[in-house]
Amino acid sequence: TGHPEGLPEIVTRGFVSEEDGAELLQAARQVVARTLEAATAEERSDWGVIKEKIRADLKRYLKKHTARHPLIVPVILEI
Repeated sequence: TGHPEGLPEIVTRGFVSEEDGAELLQAARQVVARTLEAATAEERSDWGVIKEKIRADLKRYLKKHTARHPLIVPVILEI
């Protein structure tokens, strides 16, 4: 259907510590979930488009809240 089974998983390496970044990562999951909800069926069917939308929205959010530019690599698993 193109709809997520649950909240996305976000894995970080050297960006924020688990203790300090728990709230930030939870909010980042919500950003990705909203991006997926707002996407049209056509966008969800094209993995390249949806990955770029996720990358752009998450980059904007993280830059605003951390003033950092992490490498964002969306990975989509089809079930």
